[in-house]
Amino acid sequence: MKKHFMLWIAGVLFFCASAQPATISEQNQNNGAAILRSIQEKYSPKVTFESAFDLTIYWAVREKEEKRTGKIFWAPGDKFRVETNSTIWVSDGATFWQYSKKSNQVEIKRLADENVSMLPTQLISTYLNTFRFTLVQDLPQRCLLEGTPDSAHARSDVASLLLTIDKKADIIAQIAVVDKDANKSTYFFKKSRFGAPVAAKVFEFVAPAGANVIDAR
Repeated sequence: MKKHFMLWIAGVLFFCASAQPATISEQNQNNGAAILRSIQEKYSPKVTFESAFDLTIYWAVREKEEKRTGKIFWAPGDKFRVETNSTIWVSDGATFWQYSKKSNQVEIKRLADENVSMLPTQLISTYLNTFRFTLVQDLPQRCLLEGTPDSAHARSDVASLLLTIDKKADIIAQIAVVDKDANKSTYFFKKSRFGAPVAAKVFEFVAPAGANVIDAR
């Protein structure tokens, strides 16, 4: 009798377990995939984008924190502009300019020869579509998507990405990126706009008077 009772209990427990909804990890994968698809469509490199941002950088070796503010723009055809307190990076799709305000120096290179993977424009437009993302937190207003390189991008300068998504606005509110040297850059985006016309001159750079110009094209 006791044996039959134990078998009955085991059967009930098995039925209850099998009747439970999908596990948390399965739900995360499903929810995360849907959120990611929506964000990928909105941040398509085929659509113009502009945003202001606050940036906090933590330098691992020096154990020092640095804060900056800036703006980003991009447009189809690998055109982008990133401005911070200290530096301006510009691409018209073929030519790349990097201007240091402190030294008043401009470097000009072919875009194809330059590694721009750590600029916020590239973090969004490139890694959003090439990293593997998992939903790690899902709250009513916001969620967190963690991205890591797949085998094709194992040598990327980026070790991991953490996206904070504003679910109501369907936008990226924050990106925390850790590079291969363990330095962490956190971007806080504000006033993001999609599809608005961006003047062609935004993606051109004219060296200020007296600037030292190094043309390495």
